[in-house]
Amino acid sequence: MTELRAVKIIDKNGALIDVQNPLPTNGDSVYEKDIWVEQSSIVDFSGSITDLFNNLHTVITNTTATNPKEILVHFNRTTILQSISFGANSGDFSNIEIIAVVSGGIEITIIDNSADNTKRTSQTFELPVVGLNAIKIKFHTADTITLSNLFIPKIIGTVARIQGQKDDGDFVVIGATNNDNLKVSVQEYGDTPAVDAFARLRISENFTIFDSKQLHDKQPLFWDEQVSGSATSVHDPINADVVMSVTADVNDSVIRQTKQRFNYQPGKSQLIYMTFMSEQIEGLTKRVGYFDGTGANNLTPNNGIFFETDGDISWNIAKDGVIEETAIREEWNVDKLDGTGPSQIKLETSSAQILVIDFEWLGVGRVRVGFVIDGLIYYCHYFNHANDPAFPNVYMSTPNLPLRYSIETDGANPGSMSHICSSVISEGGAQKTGILRTANTGDSYITGFSNGVSYAIVGIKLKDVYKDITIIPESFSVAIGTNDSFKWSLQINPTLAVTPTFIDLDDSAIQHSVGSTANIATANGLEIASGYASTTARQAGEDINTALRLGSTIAGAQDELYLVITPLSANMSAAAALNFRELL
Repeated sequence: MTELRAVKIIDKNGALIDVQNPLPTNGDSVYEKDIWVEQSSIVDFSGSITDLFNNLHTVITNTTATNPKEILVHFNRTTILQSISFGANSGDFSNIEIIAVVSGGIEITIIDNSADNTKRTSQTFELPVVGLNAIKIKFHTADTITLSNLFIPKIIGTVARIQGQKDDGDFVVIGATNNDNLKVSVQEYGDTPAVDAFARLRISENFTIFDSKQLHDKQPLFWDEQVSGSATSVHDPINADVVMSVTADVNDSVIRQTKQRFNYQPGKSQLIYMTFMSEQIEGLTKRVGYFDGTGANNLTPNNGIFFETDGDISWNIAKDGVIEETAIREEWNVDKLDGTGPSQIKLETSSAQILVIDFEWLGVGRVRVGFVIDGLIYYCHYFNHANDPAFPNVYMSTPNLPLRYSIETDGANPGSMSHICSSVISEGGAQKTGILRTANTGDSYITGFSNGVSYAIVGIKLKDVYKDITIIPESFSVAIGTNDSFKWSLQINPTLAVTPTFIDLDDSAIQHSVGSTANIATANGLEIASGYASTTARQAGEDINTALRLGSTIAGAQDELYLVITPLSANMSAAAALNFRELL
């Protein structure tokens, strides 16, 4: 990879140009449109001075010996001069001084021959590269002098080229396109945050799979939590976070985890941002990342990618209940973030941080991990898996995982961590490539519904081993066989009078339950949509659009989604269907 280590600017002959000064001005000689001129207030010149700059040799004359003579040339725009020359048709001059007037009216003597009494009839001076607002020419004469041929050319034909220094120290010219833009290829971005996990430039549209802010509460519809021992989990509206605290009790722990697992689409970069504050304290294990748990109290990482602080700080990948890969700070292979790496940045664990993970799965892809600091991504470690004999199989069992924050203590010290904000993004968009499926009541009406009683007529939930599959409700329909009106609602986890019987749907991640008059909803669950149908309509149906998905608790209890109907008159009969999409 060619890395731009330093730049220099050279002219067309290869000479180095001082980059601290303005670049040369590509132009021509000074014309009347560029200047206006003042003659000396001490000496009375006669004749026109302007035409001297058009190389027409118009003469100006003075008839006194009062010194110094002075001509002041103002430039209407900042100009860089190549040289200045002038001569006399009669008489001679000496003691020449040339003064540059730069920005702010500051005067700088750039030619000082004021002590040289040598009499001359013409002279040319090469000038330094300085941006001028005006130039003052001072000289002495012994008596009458007639000046002509005052010539002040700007720098002409200078071509500036930029060169970049490679790792081996050599400089090479950086080219431009025919449209006057810097010539850049995707390859030259190299392995940097400018490209996503699949080496696409990060200029594509992102598709937000999930985002979460905790401005007013803990977002309990999206996050489950498990608090053990004397630990606490407290929402702080001032800081828009949840403070997860443990005492010095060895049984203390707090886990906060999204109920939903987030679908990974093969070939797309999955990008995760999570913000937190997790000071490193001996005896406390704190984890933040894209992973789930297993084991006692579900604290053991099961599958996923996470940052951990305990006696050390590390990045880790777990597979099927075992932490297969761990990289402590000394082993980070991109930037240790200890102040000595490429960024020269030191990671402060006592400060709030923005964690970043992006990964390609496909079973054997790469994982990049790091932090966003001052608005820029700084990767600190790459976990590489493809083309490596050490990884003959997938590096984690599933890429469809929840977000998780956890803290536990070994009993040595109390402490806390803050869960702030998070987002899961599919880079380059996302397509609904999942399979459309349906659950319905079959070919006949269900009869015997009572007025004002709510019935869970159709329900779905994920099979126990399919917790990582995303189910998107798409639509529903209800038809009635009687002349009745009714209310319908889509509810997550209503309370039912009996335990429903769920049956596996073939070639699907879900089980479905077809209700009967026994499936009475004694208490509403979370209603995500509702409506009414009249006696004249005798049917209802709608498309569904909600960010809420079926998920599960940390302990593994599955969400159940039901289509619930409530007759507004007696003896109604009904049939219904619930349609959904499975993202496998």
